[in-house]
Amino acid sequence: MRALTGLYLSTACCLFSQTLAWDQKPDGYEVIDGPDGPESVDAWRRNWTAWKKMELITNRYNPNDSFNVYNIQQTQWTQQNSVQTFIMMNDRSIYDRETKQYTVDKDVDEMQSRVGPIDSVLIWPAYPNIGGVIADFHRRGVRVIIPYNPWDIGARDESGLVEMVRMYNADITTLTETTPELLADGFNGDTMYGVPKSFYNCSNPLVAAPEGGVPTAYLSHNPMSWGYFFGYSHFPPVARAKFLESRHMVQICARWSLDRTAELLTAFFNGAGYVVWENVWGTWNAMTEREDETAKRMFAILRKFGTIVSTGAWTPYYAMKSDGLFASAFTLSSESLYTVISTVQKDMTYEVPLLADQAGEDPRALGAIYGTKTGNDVTQFLNEMQAMTTKPLTKYSTARKLLQQQLIRSSSSNTSTSSESSRRYGACIEPVSAWTPNFAQYGTGVQFPWENRPWNNHSTRLLVQDFLIDKRPVTNAQYSAFLKASGYSFNSLDRFLLHWENRQGAPATLKLCCFQR
Repeated sequence: MRALTGLYLSTACCLFSQTLAWDQKPDGYEVIDGPDGPESVDAWRRNWTAWKKMELITNRYNPNDSFNVYNIQQTQWTQQNSVQTFIMMNDRSIYDRETKQYTVDKDVDEMQSRVGPIDSVLIWPAYPNIGGVIADFHRRGVRVIIPYNPWDIGARDESGLVEMVRMYNADITTLTETTPELLADGFNGDTMYGVPKSFYNCSNPLVAAPEGGVPTAYLSHNPMSWGYFFGYSHFPPVARAKFLESRHMVQICARWSLDRTAELLTAFFNGAGYVVWENVWGTWNAMTEREDETAKRMFAILRKFGTIVSTGAWTPYYAMKSDGLFASAFTLSSESLYTVISTVQKDMTYEVPLLADQAGEDPRALGAIYGTKTGNDVTQFLNEMQAMTTKPLTKYSTARKLLQQQLIRSSSSNTSTSSESSRRYGACIEPVSAWTPNFAQYGTGVQFPWENRPWNNHSTRLLVQDFLIDKRPVTNAQYSAFLKASGYSFNSLDRFLLHWENRQGAPATLKLCCFQR
């Protein structure tokens, strides 16, 4: 019973810490729910337009302020930063384990062949030395974002910043120094609902992209944000931040989704970006061929007309049909773009008001209409799109290739406690009863032996024998004795046992193997 109680307490602490890690957010913090139907669109638009006016006034938002992040030239690339990939530093697509070399060109070539050009990459984790990798991405025209984890207060303080407050002064100082030193282009505020203005220096601005969306008060200094679009009743939802400021780049993220077409259609409707995240902490949740091709086609359109989408006046639900066809309008004084999506499994023809017919050949399809008064020639682009769309989306596979995971079992050994020979000094026996791991955080995306594919949640009944566990952590002296007795060798000595003198033996002054602040 002691083991079960300890496990329960550990679980509670884990959940409590996880809850505290995420910034608290109000209801509807990222999305505006769509209208009930075509008959309510006009009233919906009037209400939300009035809300937008008051929301910006209340927060004293000035879109023309010269210190506003959208008006600073060196950060304006964010406004058309549509496609971002998320990659782990140890991912095989970017790291060759045989040659021990990073293969940025291989990764970029593969992604471009699948989804078209990529605009940025979030490298996880980012420290301490990835300057060469960043330079390789820059050579390919890809911006690089590094992660910032405000919840990581257990790591050591930077030298000289020990007495400063973490997450504010100390972290700001470190980010301000580290980001330009690495030549990174910005940082992702992990779990953050907006990055505070204290991180922003308009004379040398850090591009901040909070993971948890952005409140209106932070809109002037957060040019990008991730979008986890939950909590809506009517599809497609409207990106709240972009509705308030059309130059804000919302990048929709749905790492665990098994139907990314829905998120891609949402991005196209909103003129938003998308995060291609497939290696989710070691679990492979790949996009399908059809999702790849959908992304390639839609972002080719949004990228071509990026100036209109990012700086034009945006009218979501410019047109709506009750059987699942929706249009957004992005307009400048002399040209307009209309993005059209279909969410139903049938062909249809629909007339966008005052312009032209838009016929859909693919279920859950997308398309666009471009209108101009300037005679802007888009013939070459139309030819490129015609070649790209020769094969209908319906001809691309929707099979999702989930990598199988297999538990590598160690050699069996007797864990019985009946014999005196099984007893060890400093170890204790914990009686263990059956345990059913039914909490969401256990094995997220892991495939247990009783499952036929990786899942987010697991439930089975385990019978575990009594086992021995050390009462205390391994000491430096014990580890030194182990190294000498085993003759253990290392592939790399980088940062290994740096607190040992010449890495030859445990320092006499250290008794426990632990980090002290």
